[in-house]
Amino acid sequence: MGKKRNKRSGLKNFVVYAVAAILIAGVTLGATWWLADVDVPISYEQPFSIQMSESETDDYGFQTVRFKDTVEWAEADFEENTDGTQYLHYHQHVRITNPEGTRNVAIDVDIEEPTGWNENMGFTILDEGQYDPPVEPGDVDVTVDEWGSITHSEAVPAGETVDFTVVYTLGGDAPEPNTYDVRWTFQEGESTTVEEGESIQEAINDASPGTTIFVEAENNPYEEQLTIDKDLSLIGIGDPIIRMPDDPDESIEIDYFDDRTWAPVIFVQGEPDNTIDVMIDGFQIDGNGHDIVGDDRTAGVLMEYVEGTVQNMDLYNFGLDTETFGILGYTECDLIIQNNHVIEFGRGAIGVSGENAEAQVIDNVVEGPDESGWGPNGVQIGYGATGIVRNNEISNIGHPNAAPSPIGIVESSGVLIDENTITDSDGGIDIMNFFGGDASTNNIVRNNNVINTEDGIGLYAIGGDVGANTIIDNEIEGNGRGLDFYEDDAYDIDTSGSEIEGNTFLDNDFHVDDWTTDEKVDLETILEQNNFPDEKAAVIGNTIRDVEENTVYNQDTGEEFDKVQAAIDHEDTETDHTILVGPGTYNGFDANVEGLEIVAVEPRESVLTNEIVTISAQGVTLDGFLVEDIPTFETAQDAAGILVTASEVAVRNNHVRNLDADSEVNENWMAANGIQVFNNDEENEITDITIENNLVEEIYSYGYDTDDYDYGAGSAGIKIQGNVRNVQVQNNEVRDIWSEGWSWGITVTDTVPEDDPLEPNEVTITMNSVKELFADSYLYGIAFGSEADASEVTIYENNAWTASDDDMDYGVENKDNVNDLEVGDNFWNTQDDTEIIYDPKGLDNVNLGDLLDDPVDGAGIDW
Repeated sequence: MGKKRNKRSGLKNFVVYAVAAILIAGVTLGATWWLADVDVPISYEQPFSIQMSESETDDYGFQTVRFKDTVEWAEADFEENTDGTQYLHYHQHVRITNPEGTRNVAIDVDIEEPTGWNENMGFTILDEGQYDPPVEPGDVDVTVDEWGSITHSEAVPAGETVDFTVVYTLGGDAPEPNTYDVRWTFQEGESTTVEEGESIQEAINDASPGTTIFVEAENNPYEEQLTIDKDLSLIGIGDPIIRMPDDPDESIEIDYFDDRTWAPVIFVQGEPDNTIDVMIDGFQIDGNGHDIVGDDRTAGVLMEYVEGTVQNMDLYNFGLDTETFGILGYTECDLIIQNNHVIEFGRGAIGVSGENAEAQVIDNVVEGPDESGWGPNGVQIGYGATGIVRNNEISNIGHPNAAPSPIGIVESSGVLIDENTITDSDGGIDIMNFFGGDASTNNIVRNNNVINTEDGIGLYAIGGDVGANTIIDNEIEGNGRGLDFYEDDAYDIDTSGSEIEGNTFLDNDFHVDDWTTDEKVDLETILEQNNFPDEKAAVIGNTIRDVEENTVYNQDTGEEFDKVQAAIDHEDTETDHTILVGPGTYNGFDANVEGLEIVAVEPRESVLTNEIVTISAQGVTLDGFLVEDIPTFETAQDAAGILVTASEVAVRNNHVRNLDADSEVNENWMAANGIQVFNNDEENEITDITIENNLVEEIYSYGYDTDDYDYGAGSAGIKIQGNVRNVQVQNNEVRDIWSEGWSWGITVTDTVPEDDPLEPNEVTITMNSVKELFADSYLYGIAFGSEADASEVTIYENNAWTASDDDMDYGVENKDNVNDLEVGDNFWNTQDDTEIIYDPKGLDNVNLGDLLDDPVDGAGIDW
């Protein structure tokens, strides 16, 4: 059955650990910075940005900034005129790989400008001083020099970002054009470079606001704790390592908490009325295995009152036994956290928390630790924060006792969780309320892949309410619980306004689990509006789950059995319960508890055999079974696949076949019936029976020799017999019925006592299809007929087919000598001159009605 841990106990443990979970927050759409790796093959698509710096303006007014990773290099010169014209000189050295035959390596360069700009660029293509040379397979160094003007209606303000597309195309037999997305951000400020043996913190202290500090990689890590309290860009060249010192400062405080201190590797803090703009790009952050003691915390990057970006970072080697974090933002922060890789943390990888906090958490990779003293979270937006969590890959978030969240939304609203992949974790995507703050509501969870977790997507009202949320188009596969709802008695999950549709549930232990106190989750609607491709989804104990092979479940109690009869007879089984039967083979049974709905979860994959299936209690439904190989009977009752002896019964969507009544075992006059409704009780009429959408075939009776007859029994596909009223026989198919005596497709007949027979009343036979009826005697194969009060039987809009000359002697028969039989609008497809009416006594007692020229569309089963 897979994972079995009790969710309730897991949540309680989660609460213990979540008291410290005031992780992360916030989403704002600020400028995106992309820095180039310019040593690329021609087939590579590379986005990057250029940040301009006034401080390096030369004698001609040009500004120059170099890129990171300058094995090959690029630079841009920029001049702003008083008339608003922006002059740009873009200069890039690219190593192009020519993988095939000799070709012309001339490059055509085109800039596609954004709306409102007009470009007029001149291009020079240089290769070591030569133009347009043929190149053999291998690498060639090319310098692209673009010169011209880009004009805009007004000067570009500092901080504005403009996107362009630069298209490079090899000449000659070159492949398709290669597109480079270029983003120019015009920003005032200076730049400086930290080199081998220098201090990054000293460069920060000496820098003016707005400075860009480039930090070059060196042989040894920079063992520093950094504090940034001004507008600043900190750019790593070659992925330099910043390592937590062996004896770090653990006394740093932030306004969000008044009872904790911190030991961050990089600490960025503005002021309540003065947020600072900071970019941190391209570093490795080594936590040096540091575990802070007590209730305090450590982090790779800790931010408060910050508008900025943290990107292209590797964060690792933090202590696993206490509250250690990767990237955190608190209190009036507006952050982009993108393209980072976080591993080896004890408490959380990425988090943003607090009112007025926003974040875009995009394209990150988070790998949880193998072991942790805490329940590690992947990405958390909490306590009033909002934002976007998109396209992150999160795995291995687990804990033996707590219930951590790869993505958690705690007491926050309006968060978009989109296109993330979560694998191999205890939790999945959780929308929660732990401490009674504002309800977590109006969050959108869409297009995510949640695979092999304990709980795929969960809504949890633990210490406060959880409102309506949207959960759409997610792939939820191989989890313990696919979609999980849980609330404590005092708190509420409002699902009334929730949208849960288009999700695909596959191979989960429980597809949807409803732990709400009033069972307020509309499971039936979830079944209708979501996808269950394994076709085993069913509602069990307020849970949608896969029903396993050879297993029977009571939906209402959640109890599990290996026999259908055991589920019916159990002391906890009550009126109107639903019994769900998984694929497999089971003995027949007696449905003797009122109101039971007995359902084969995979239609006709649950086989009932060896014993007759009897429905002896009122209000029972039998749906979707294969009933076959019922053995020979030695009692006075006819042989039957399904026998109904109670009122308000529905027999639907079943397949009854291979019932072989061998009269040599004392069956005498017994018939073989596929489905039989029977009542021989004069005092108690049974009423309101529906027999619909069943297939009945291969019903055989071999008769029995007596002194008076050379046959002793017959066969019927469906038989309605005795003291029965209001029976609907519709949309069934009956075929391959054979007997040494008589054969009926669908028949209505009386029963004993002989001097005052009990007859059915109000029987309607419509939209059925009957074919292949054979009687191996001087009696007949007859599609439809009545051996009771014909005035109580109506036969209309049915199809009767013959397959050969000896198939189906007659379409209809009336054995009532007094009343006519109403038959209308049926289709009879007969061989040769086969008679339509069997009238052995010449009474002309069938009102045939109109005979149709074409078959009745839809008559018969629809599966």
